[in-house]
Amino acid sequence: LFLGVDTWYVDTCGDAIKGHSVVLTEETLLNDPHQAKICNVSKKYRAVVITDDWFDVDEEYQSLANNIFQVLKDMYQAGGSIVIAATIGLFSAPRQISKMFCFDTPWEFGAYTTMNMITTPLGREILRDSFPEKSVYTKANFVKTSPEECLFQEYIYLETYEDDIPSPVKDNAP
Repeated sequence: LFLGVDTWYVDTCGDAIKGHSVVLTEETLLNDPHQAKICNVSKKYRAVVITDDWFDVDEEYQSLANNIFQVLKDMYQAGGSIVIAATIGLFSAPRQISKMFCFDTPWEFGAYTTMNMITTPLGREILRDSFPEKSVYTKANFVKTSPEECLFQEYIYLETYEDDIPSPVKDNAP
């Protein structure tokens, strides 16, 4: 279920989602806010995808945002998958998400930077083939977390170092 996403986001995702997913765009929900109230969401869908712009709305849209958040909470509590796409890159979103779901490990904004990323073993297990095997150059917000909870890690090009590679870099290089 793509819930409250802008039509440009759906268009950038390509044809893969159009035939296999339910899409309730932002425009659809603004015209009929009751569609955001979905009962038994985890029995109807395998995942819910929203964009991070719902974490920073004007007061007139807060009720609709709260309905969307309730769907996310219901899905999370039922063990379903949730994806929050960082389309505008709110630095406050990780903290808000952490509070919303009462995570054991509090999320905090870590950095906004560009780097080459690969998945960790946990990331590969969860994301399977939805993330490329080779490194991906990304400009993204990163959330601080413990090493055992990380889904991604920086890809270190050892050939760019001379013989003086620091030990932690050697140990963490894929």
